[in-house]
Amino acid sequence: MNWRGIALSSWAHGDDLKSLYHVSMVEAISSKPYLMAALAGFAMLLLWRLYRFTIVPLIYPNDPKEYPYWIPIIAHLRSFFKNSSQLLDDARRYFKDNRDAYALTVAGQTWYILTSPRDVASVYKINNGSLSYDIFVEEVMGMIGVSKDGVRKAYQQQDGDGKTYKHLVLLCKEYQITQLSPGAKFDNLVNPAIDYILKHTSWSSVIDKRDNSTLQQEKGVTVSLYRFISEIFIGFGQEVYFGKTLSEIEPLMIPDFMTFDKLAWQVLYQYPSFMCGEMLGG
Repeated sequence: MNWRGIALSSWAHGDDLKSLYHVSMVEAISSKPYLMAALAGFAMLLLWRLYRFTIVPLIYPNDPKEYPYWIPIIAHLRSFFKNSSQLLDDARRYFKDNRDAYALTVAGQTWYILTSPRDVASVYKINNGSLSYDIFVEEVMGMIGVSKDGVRKAYQQQDGDGKTYKHLVLLCKEYQITQLSPGAKFDNLVNPAIDYILKHTSWSSVIDKRDNSTLQQEKGVTVSLYRFISEIFIGFGQEVYFGKTLSEIEPLMIPDFMTFDKLAWQVLYQYPSFMCGEMLGG
């Protein structure tokens, strides 16, 4: 028996079947234009992604690398609105938490995320006009309800008589720097702050705030560490800077500020006002 001939015949037959299969596939695809369009679109998407996230970083190695995505323009929009903090964590882990700056695109807008204290300090020192903190301040003021005229007055540098002076936003920044620099002014803040912390971390104070507790026991009480620390830090900041006046005007300032602080990232990322009801209420 000619086993070689049978083997060659079987191989040839199998090859013919493969050819017929390929021809059938091509004919099937050709007969369905929408399928051809889908495959062409997918191929273009693969080429775009290869170019954007593989080739471009090779051409510009010194630019911050971009966190990849699949849908152009929309990018990470869905993840951002679902949980922006989780999105930032995912991006940080994607880059192996190397503390390098990276780019993040949401709805066609690219942000540059700084995770290194050194980079943050360097950017903060830029004073040549290329980066301005004032733009951010104006957006925040508008977000929390300050009118355009109010924003204009906050940056006003000349009165009706033509006399020039520093605008309020700059003065607030300079006062803060002066107050927090080592010396007598700084001590005027630190000493009352220490007294406040010691008072509100005492056992009697913790027991009195049972609304913070999730479990009371005979010899102890379990409290929310987040809420406990937040109340203390917000409270001493309020009392050290404003004395008792602010708490008398607004007794719920601490819980309201906690609500605002928890959701303040919505201002940073320019969430639409209709989606920030709880934050604006705080």
